[in-house]
Amino acid sequence: MKADEVHEALRKTGTYETPPEPRRSLLNRLFGNIDAWYFAKLVRIVCSGYRKALVGKFDDKVWAEHSAMIINAIENCGGRITISGAENLWNLKKPRVYIANHMSMAETLLLPSILLAFGPLTTILKESLIRYPMFGLICQSIDPIKVGRQDPRADLMEVLNKGEQTLKQGRSIFVFPQSTRSVVFDVGTFNSLGVKLAARGGADVVPVALKTDYHGIGKFIKEFGPVDMSKPVYVKIGPPISAGGNQRETQEQVVRFITDNLKQWGVKITGGKT
Repeated sequence: MKADEVHEALRKTGTYETPPEPRRSLLNRLFGNIDAWYFAKLVRIVCSGYRKALVGKFDDKVWAEHSAMIINAIENCGGRITISGAENLWNLKKPRVYIANHMSMAETLLLPSILLAFGPLTTILKESLIRYPMFGLICQSIDPIKVGRQDPRADLMEVLNKGEQTLKQGRSIFVFPQSTRSVVFDVGTFNSLGVKLAARGGADVVPVALKTDYHGIGKFIKEFGPVDMSKPVYVKIGPPISAGGNQRETQEQVVRFITDNLKQWGVKITGGKT
């Protein structure tokens, strides 16, 4: 599966789903249920991206291709993916702010293969990720909006100022408003940063509901948790919402879209008002 194939499916039908009987090599059928086999695939993808970034060639096309490799890795290890709602992006002409829940490292790797089908993209990420071996250089290549998480006010101003510039340059932004990854969706920790950014930049917000709990959170290293490919991956994109009106109402619409879909997928919801 290449990025062009994923993009073609999303642009034509708005959906993508793992075939009932995907083609898998003998080695993938034998070892696909072993966590180390899956992580070896991820490391190989990161190494490939690092080599491109080293020579200044990690552009949006390469990013989309490497992100699509994550789809291959999941399916080759026996996982199943369902993407829906991309038709909501078909007629959007200007950049937007995608707002999603954050379950695992997987969606950070997976989402670009979907969203880059509908225009240039970047993200907001922790500044500490820039210091990661290999992965840090890849992160720098996409010109992200970096936050330090030491001074919330400074982070907010950085996101609003650079985010506004990014949107004016024609690049959409995807945001994970939760403070940390969690397989439980806590409404109380889902802040309104994405809505504030969209309002500042004159952009619409697009809610994205995600279920990626097949990739567990590690006890000692968050990125290397247990893998359970029996848990299906779901990505659902909602209709755009104007951020130009009441921001509280916009935030409530985003949260409602995400919680409604997570409930359908059996995800636990906690917390009160945003």
